[in-house]
Amino acid sequence: QPPSNMDAGCAGYAFDEHGVLKKNGTDEGFKFTTQKVYDEIGDYVTVKIQEMMKTQLGYEEIWLPADKKPSVNVFVSPNISACGTVMLLIQGCGAVRAGQWARSLCINDTLETGSILPYLRKAAELGWGVVVFNPNLNAGVAPGGERVPIEGSSQPEEHTATVWDRVVKSRCAQARDMVIVAHSYGGICSVSLLQQREAEILPRLRAIAFTDSVHSVPSALSAEYIADLKRRYPMGHFKAPVPLSPAVSRLLDTRACNWVSASTPLDTPAGHREGCPCVSAGTPQHERTSSSAMTSVFSFLLRHLVADVRTPPVAAEEPPEMGG
Repeated sequence: QPPSNMDAGCAGYAFDEHGVLKKNGTDEGFKFTTQKVYDEIGDYVTVKIQEMMKTQLGYEEIWLPADKKPSVNVFVSPNISACGTVMLLIQGCGAVRAGQWARSLCINDTLETGSILPYLRKAAELGWGVVVFNPNLNAGVAPGGERVPIEGSSQPEEHTATVWDRVVKSRCAQARDMVIVAHSYGGICSVSLLQQREAEILPRLRAIAFTDSVHSVPSALSAEYIADLKRRYPMGHFKAPVPLSPAVSRLLDTRACNWVSASTPLDTPAGHREGCPCVSAGTPQHERTSSSAMTSVFSFLLRHLVADVRTPPVAAEEPPEMGG
């Protein structure tokens, strides 16, 4: 159901019963005036969605690190410790925070398209647990007043690994099955997590649904190119990509799908890019792909969860034995 807990809002605006931002006392939608007001409303949207996650859906807010500032908040569903299936939700980059796919849609369209709330309600309907990541909050104000990186979350990829280590591993011990939904840069974070924690995550990971992911698959050619740059420009800071293991490559090829922005109807085949099949998200707008593809995303995830009753999951690669 759409949001029901209304409040005074911000800068003369508040969400109505349909999750649409309206000027107080009118039926008029948001109109941009200044960047300052837009950013204030953006902060209000973040607080509003996260409060709805906690009060309407019972989500628990977890701060990482728990014992020092600055820290970053992530969220887990109330059934997280007991459910058999867990969905990891990882949004894209930019101004969005935990609970949002696209801040602009939350402000200019509706929470039903711009927030993750519809995904959370569907997961609750299915009895799944959910972990909501927050990879874009990477720095904050320390007790002394200076702005510093957040420990364990100074970069989106580091944050993703930290949430896996400190939240998923401890709170999702009962889960046999896991799925990932990742939007835009969240795809990069997901592939990074597979590389960093392959042996831990692959035995339980059943499927990945990307929505207009911008991830790439490192190749031998690109690694050679970076190595050449290092030789030619020794003072530069170039990091060679790490090629995917055969097991991760196989998972992306057989258990992942990327719903890409396109003008063609939803689920129209769109080729094979960056290691995984692609289909149309049913919209040419990048920021709308998660909302537009939602029914198809859940059908895909459910299909792979059912298939795993009959088919063993992808196994992580065994490290080679070292001779003495």
